[in-house]
Amino acid sequence: MSSNGDLAPISRLRAESQNHGPHSRLDWLGEAIRTVTGPAEEMGQRQDVIRRALLAPVIVALVLIPPLRIPGWPAVAAACGAAFLYDIPLAYIVFVKKRFLLARALAFVLDALLLAVASFFVLRALGSTNSSSDLWLAFLLFVASGGFFLAPVGALIYTGVAMVSFALGTVLYFPADSQYQEQLLIRLFVFAALSLITYGTAQELEKRQQRLAQQRQAAEDAASRLGAVLDTVGEGIVVVDANGAVTLANREAERIWGYRQEELIGKGLWELIPEQAQGDIGLTRYLATDAGGAVGQRLELAGIRSDGMPFPLEIFITETTTGGGMLFTAAVRDITERKRAEEALRTSEERLRTVVTNAPVVLFAVDREGVFTLSEGKGLEAFGVGAGAVVGRSFIDVLRAAPEGIASMQRALAGEAFTETIEFGGVLLETHFAPVYGPGRVVSGVIGVAMDVTERTQTESLLAGQRRVLELIAVGAPLDETLDVLVRLSEEQSTFRQ
Repeated sequence: MSSNGDLAPISRLRAESQNHGPHSRLDWLGEAIRTVTGPAEEMGQRQDVIRRALLAPVIVALVLIPPLRIPGWPAVAAACGAAFLYDIPLAYIVFVKKRFLLARALAFVLDALLLAVASFFVLRALGSTNSSSDLWLAFLLFVASGGFFLAPVGALIYTGVAMVSFALGTVLYFPADSQYQEQLLIRLFVFAALSLITYGTAQELEKRQQRLAQQRQAAEDAASRLGAVLDTVGEGIVVVDANGAVTLANREAERIWGYRQEELIGKGLWELIPEQAQGDIGLTRYLATDAGGAVGQRLELAGIRSDGMPFPLEIFITETTTGGGMLFTAAVRDITERKRAEEALRTSEERLRTVVTNAPVVLFAVDREGVFTLSEGKGLEAFGVGAGAVVGRSFIDVLRAAPEGIASMQRALAGEAFTETIEFGGVLLETHFAPVYGPGRVVSGVIGVAMDVTERTQTESLLAGQRRVLELIAVGAPLDETLDVLVRLSEEQSTFRQ
């Protein structure tokens, strides 16, 4: 049996501590304690305190039963009482101060000392009656079970202290011709064999603990990398279990709902998206009953922030089956700004429609095939039609009575933007044509606005005729020329009135 491999870390740390300050010595001491007692994890130390607090009263209760009383039982009861008493400060160190390494070191020393002292008292009681009881086997098993909870080095020390205590107690308190003295070497051999078994078991347990620690660290590293990746995503990511409880959330989800990540974990989906906001979709019901239409759809719902304020959100849920059951991943977007923009656009469109509807103009649009897709404006009343009356019809059909209008629309569809006055149905329309371009600068349609300029044209023509008459009179033009201008002016007025 050799423990050089297990003591190597202590030797190395002792050498390092000679070259460094107090902090290095403390580090060496902490590493030495871990080498002897094993890792001091919170859960293990809590269990150790609870186990000692439960085991001590049980042993005391057993040795107080007359048929179960063993020689030296008062010492056993006293040892259990002492263990229960020092378990109280150990509980304070573990549960309140959370000094797990200190608690493990103290427990190791106190338990070993208490075991050695109690064994002396029991062996003295056995020796005083020259007992041949097999109680030593129970002692042996108790010692071995205690070593399983320690590191290999600690298991050797623990069983070694118990073996030395047993040998000294036997030599000191039993007669030379007693069974205990005569079989001491055999029993020490059994002790040594069991110590080796304890040592090997402790080694195997330590290896398993190291593998579990490595696996746990690998899982934590993977979770950390996954969290780092999720935190770079521009959408809120929330993972929900089959009970509707959040198990994972990224930073964007934290920003969206206003909770810290640790506060989001464990919250129910119904706390983030109230059931009354889920409508007929029934997200919570789907997660609970596997019935519904929430998964695989992009939904717009109302969420509740941490301050209780509702907000619109867009959510897309996928489901995954794992060994632990169903998991649902929700990609969430806060669409507050989008909703505001949509409302602003809707308001602007309503205002524009109001202006267009009440203005004496005609607003129109055709697609690349020349089919009207829009016809709005108060100016349509001059033709006895309402808004949208020509939508779906070809401009060639609509403008059949105005060939110049057909020609102008064809120019615009060819990519030319211009303004032209067109006569249609006895109405003069000053029309602005503008081609609409799609991908690749290909014309995808035409939009335009036409304004009724009939009265303005009439007025301009009348004023021009009057100026011409005045000019002829001023230069003394022949009377017949002046009369010709007046006749033409009169005819134009008659035409306008018609």
